[in-house]
Amino acid sequence: MSSPPANGFNKFMGAVVAFLGLIFSIIGLPGLIEEGFSGAGWIFLALLLSGGLMLFGGIQMFMQAQADAKHQQAVEAAAKSGQVTTAIPDVMAHWNLDTPTWEAFKINEKKYRTSDNRYFLAAFLILGTIILMFSRSAPILIAAPIVFVIGIITITARKSVALKKLIVAPAVPLSVTIGRRQLIMNGVLYHLQSDRISTRKVRLLTEETPMILEFTQYWPTRRGETFDELRIPVPTYAQAEAQKVADNFFPASPEHHG
Repeated sequence: MSSPPANGFNKFMGAVVAFLGLIFSIIGLPGLIEEGFSGAGWIFLALLLSGGLMLFGGIQMFMQAQADAKHQQAVEAAAKSGQVTTAIPDVMAHWNLDTPTWEAFKINEKKYRTSDNRYFLAAFLILGTIILMFSRSAPILIAAPIVFVIGIITITARKSVALKKLIVAPAVPLSVTIGRRQLIMNGVLYHLQSDRISTRKVRLLTEETPMILEFTQYWPTRRGETFDELRIPVPTYAQAEAQKVADNFFPASPEHHG
């Protein structure tokens, strides 16, 4: 499991991909003009085409990240002005968070992420070592340390990204607003359904302290599909609203319910 890439990361990656695409295009075009459609010319044509696609994709990624950042700024402004329920469409539920509930959630979430990462590291170490041994013929005394270091870096990044939602901007009220495609918690926008992110399971965990409304989300990566949980605190007085979200988030697909 990991976390969906944030706007800043997408903007950086968009710039990198666009830059590489520009370099490939600069190399490919003169080479194709000089060689023509024969011999090495086909290689330059491939460079030009791939460069053009990378340039287009990188610019698109960068512009989308900029648009998302502007949307986030508008959401935070709406939260500060008390108009957060108007910031996203199709609002299903809204509740304010009292300080004791939020503080208890922060403690709970840190414990959850620490435990989750231990299991992740163990699975990563076992599977990664086996794959490296068989794919690269690496001895276990070399494969295991390499995988362990990569695993530590990975879980540190995962935990850092996951716990960023515990930081609340100044003057932003503690609250949760849930729509069918987006969610706002403490002035921060999270996507529930988008071109890349798909929420496939929603459940209310009443045994947690505080109760947790959990959205299981999937998105594509270079190595295939991955998933993580977006966890939202639910105070006692909002239990009925949270249960309504869990029961009705997939009105046309009841098999999704947790």
